[in-house]
Amino acid sequence: MPNLILPIYILDNDNTTINESGPTASMLWQRSDTGEIKRRYNGQVQTIIDATGSPPASRVQSSTLTRATTNGSATQQVTNVGFQARYLFIECVNDADAGTFSDGWSDTTINTCSKFVAGVPTKDLTKAINVQLNGNGWTATVLGNPQGFDIIWAKVGEGLNVTLKYLAIK
Repeated sequence: MPNLILPIYILDNDNTTINESGPTASMLWQRSDTGEIKRRYNGQVQTIIDATGSPPASRVQSSTLTRATTNGSATQQVTNVGFQARYLFIECVNDADAGTFSDGWSDTTINTCSKFVAGVPTKDLTKAINVQLNGNGWTATVLGNPQGFDIIWAKVGEGLNVTLKYLAIK
């Protein structure tokens, strides 16, 4: 699959065509008068980064989840997000060994992570979560749902007690 690079247009204050709709040739742009970064999505203009440098509160959600060794492989629906997550950043840590964790992301179609065991990284280009130690742990992919996202957990060996933190972006 080819990499998609979207153009970013910087509009200066002298440009008399600055308006809320942004340039017609761009999907992503910065308004130099406010500093906001905007995008056009399904024909509507959305603010990605506001004038303070933060995403609007209605577009981000973060929380913490846990998974225990007593759980089995299953789909966990995360529906308290309030919107369908388009992008997720996920950190999942072995509760008994902080050096065993994964940092991953998903656009709810593509999942990838870096898996760390004793602080040594390896990559996994198919999973958003991969936390394993001595043949036990969890792997997972992420899919979208209308009110958040679904985590499709796969138990490895006896599993591990893990804590997951996520940042969901609309």
